[in-house]
Amino acid sequence: MPKKIKLENITVVRKEHKHPCADNSRYCSECGEILLKEQMIVEYVCESCRHLVDVGDRFCSHCGVPFGDVGATEHYYKGQQITDKGFKNHLESKLGRGN
Repeated sequence: MPKKIKLENITVVRKEHKHPCADNSRYCSECGEILLKEQMIVEYVCESCRHLVDVGDRFCSHCGVPFGDVGATEHYYKGQQITDKGFKNHLESKLGRGN
């Protein structure tokens, strides 16, 4: 039976900021604050057809297959798939726990 595959994707998004800044700037020219932050996006896809599905779906709305339990987790960072260990190391380094 196909499964829903959990995708964890870290993307860089622009933070809200009090000073007007150019769209392509990484730092505020007025106060020096960084304008970008990383955000975790979790989505699920059908293992059979790879279309996005909601976490509570029991059947794929695209191909109609029934789902078993949530399957493997696939991690992505800036569009590149990374291993569980690489993902864990990346998160720990962002939280200041890395060696």
